[in-house]
Amino acid sequence: MQTHSNEPVISFSPSISQDEAHSWIIEMAKDLQKLDTLKARQLDLQRQLEMLENEIYEMTIRCQIVNP
Repeated sequence: MQTHSNEPVISFSPSISQDEAHSWIIEMAKDLQKLDTLKARQLDLQRQLEMLENEIYEMTIRCQIVNP
């Protein structure tokens, strides 16, 4: 098998078949995609949390003004 310098080389110990390597790569790709999805969800939840914290702060200030 001829490789090019810009192609990644993956080695396993013990050696696995090409089909097993293909399956492993597909699983890793799925895991990476799931990780990206989870990171996006985390970012969305973080934004929601910040908005809620700001809203709570504003309500706290309003309550202090109304009930000194």
